[in-house]
Amino acid sequence: LVSVVNEYDMQYCFEGKRLEKGNENAWNKIVDKTIPLEEVIKKSRELGKDVINTYLENYSKLKDLSDENVAELFLKLFKLGVMLCSYGYIGPIVDLPKAYLSEKLGEILDKRNARGEIIFLSESSMEKYSDIAKKELMQTIIDDGDLNSWLSKWFWINFGNFGPGFNIEKLNEEYGEFIEDKEKAKKELERIVNDRESLKERQEKRFDELGLSDEEKYFFYQAQKITFLKAFRLDLLFCIWGFFDKIFDIYSEKLGLDKDVFRFLVKEDVAEVITGKKIVDGKEILKRKDNSVWITKPEGTKILVGEDADKYVKENIEFEEVEEIEDTDEIRGNIAFPGKVSGMVKIIRNIKDMENVEEGNILVAIQTAPEFLPAMK
Repeated sequence: LVSVVNEYDMQYCFEGKRLEKGNENAWNKIVDKTIPLEEVIKKSRELGKDVINTYLENYSKLKDLSDENVAELFLKLFKLGVMLCSYGYIGPIVDLPKAYLSEKLGEILDKRNARGEIIFLSESSMEKYSDIAKKELMQTIIDDGDLNSWLSKWFWINFGNFGPGFNIEKLNEEYGEFIEDKEKAKKELERIVNDRESLKERQEKRFDELGLSDEEKYFFYQAQKITFLKAFRLDLLFCIWGFFDKIFDIYSEKLGLDKDVFRFLVKEDVAEVITGKKIVDGKEILKRKDNSVWITKPEGTKILVGEDADKYVKENIEFEEVEEIEDTDEIRGNIAFPGKVSGMVKIIRNIKDMENVEEGNILVAIQTAPEFLPAMK
């Protein structure tokens, strides 16, 4: 894996033939019904419990822990995150670079003139941590509970790569109508529970209305599992990144380093800086933020900066040429939510483009990414 970094914009580059082979193999396993998605979900849930328990047991007391304990927690959560990604990336690899599964689902629905329902029929009814968090928030409001206690447990929901997470002001801004009106909170809680519980039933009813065969339904069932895995992984990565953010806050202040210095270190160096085993030149490290290439192999990560990075990119990486479309009446892709809406379209190519997104805009991007969450909100 090679990562090309320009400020907070990161492009991941893979060896083309190996990626294509993995893409084809993953799809063949779905077609042959040999892909063990149920086992992957089980393992992911186990990892998720470990992440959440580690967060709940340690986040509030991070400042009181020894440097060695903080470093151990950092490395533990980093490893759990890598394992979650290994499972969660089954979804993307089925559709990258060739969108085998999406094309299959689209083909099935095109026969019924129902492509617009692909998101609804691929949605998972399995509960994620973000679903639990919202239910607990509504129940806390209904019970006149302590919102700060809810925040201490769930502030990281929708944290993204760099935050910020929820605070009391943001909570009031986004959920003020429910906080001010318990009846609305009760109805919202009922809606959340009913929608989740009835989703599978509504999907099955629609499958029957569309006349899908058992074989055609099978592909949607796999898509539902993959949708869950992707969302479940993302929830937990937000928890991990929120935990890391507090570590970086503590040690940037303690050591007099810019917070971004920690973000542009390899994991082993972060642990050694925390424990005082390594001293880094913050200015040199921050050069990685502006322009660098990270070459990750089993034996470790090599980082090239500046001209060396440019040279590596020029000699080793081919970027796919994207056809410029000057005038079109239609853009096809997957939608975040079914329905019809009108508004100004804003195309997001990188993090900087998010500054141009305003309320009411329609966001178009090549793919969903955690760093785009602030614009989606």
